[in-house]
Amino acid sequence: MTNSHLERIEEVTSLNGYAYRVWEYQASLSQLTIRATHPDKPKHNIHIVFYGVRYFQMPFYWEAGDFRLGSDDERRAVAKRVGVDDCNANSFFKAETPDTVVYIIGTIVAVLQDVEPVY
Repeated sequence: MTNSHLERIEEVTSLNGYAYRVWEYQASLSQLTIRATHPDKPKHNIHIVFYGVRYFQMPFYWEAGDFRLGSDDERRAVAKRVGVDDCNANSFFKAETPDTVVYIIGTIVAVLQDVEPVY
């Protein structure tokens, strides 16, 4: 697990070719966990844990849409559209898939490798 907030962001935004699945959401903690798997790396996974989640829009599973930080204009537009205060630039994540756009407003608190169960 990486330590600094910026290192966690860099680790997540550098993932390429992964498939993503909503693994867990705890409403009481505003915590969202996304599980990432790669077709060329069997028995490997990455859990991306967001905390203080104020908004998310996504299917339960998607491929061909890796995370990146959204632009300032995108961040402001989404925050305004969904009725949340403008968020920190390092707390607005976007992934474009062939079918939809994924948005998460929240802070990455952990990036965990090879979390059980490993298939």
